[in-house]
Amino acid sequence: MNTTTIMRVHIVDDDPADAKHLQSILTTSGYEVGVTDCSDTFLAGLEAMPVSVVVLDLRMPGMGGLEVLRRLCTARSDLPVIMVSGRGDIRTAVKAIKGGASDFLEKPVDPEELIEVVKRAANRQATGNPAARGSRPVDVWSKISPREAEVLERLLKGQRNKQVAHDMAIAERTVETHRANMMKRLGVSTFADLVRIAIASGERPKT
Repeated sequence: MNTTTIMRVHIVDDDPADAKHLQSILTTSGYEVGVTDCSDTFLAGLEAMPVSVVVLDLRMPGMGGLEVLRRLCTARSDLPVIMVSGRGDIRTAVKAIKGGASDFLEKPVDPEELIEVVKRAANRQATGNPAARGSRPVDVWSKISPREAEVLERLLKGQRNKQVAHDMAIAERTVETHRANMMKRLGVSTFADLVRIAIASGERPKT
C-alpha cells in the first residue's frame, strides 16, 4: 500500500489496550504511528509532531476529546481528526462532526473500517471531496424526499433511530432504510459524511 500521503498517524487514547489495538491495525497496514495517553501532553507537543491524521479518543481524564478537537481545529484546521468512543451514540457523533471531526468510529474499532477512514481523511484534503470540510456545499435538501428530510433533521438534533421512529410513528427499521437511501442518493458511505454535508448545506428550506 502506498502511504506517502500520510507520513504519520497519531493516536491519543489513555486506555493502553485500546491504543495498542489501534496501533497494531495501523502499523500492520504500513503506517508510521505515534501514541500519547494524555490530551495536554499531545497538544503541548503538537507543533513539533510530524502528524498527518489524528485518531482521538472521546472520553479521557482531564481534557475530553471534544475540547481537544476544538483546540485542534483552531491550531491545525487542516489536520483530519478521527474520533473514537466506546460509548458512542448519534448525539455524540453529531457533536463531533459539527466540531470538525473527519469521522466517528465506535470501539471496538473494526480494522478495515479504521484503515478506510484514515485513507478517506487524507483523500479529502488531496482531492477536495464534496464531503470535506471547506469544500463546495452540496444541496442536500433538494436531493432527498420530504420524509427523508424530516428524518435527517431529527438525526441532526442528535436523536437516536428509536426516538426518531417514536416521534414520527414509524418503525425503527424504516428510519434505518431512510438513512441508507439518503446516503446512497448523496453518494456518501458513512453517517459522519451525511452529517457533514447536511450541515454544510444549511437549514432545510421552509415550504
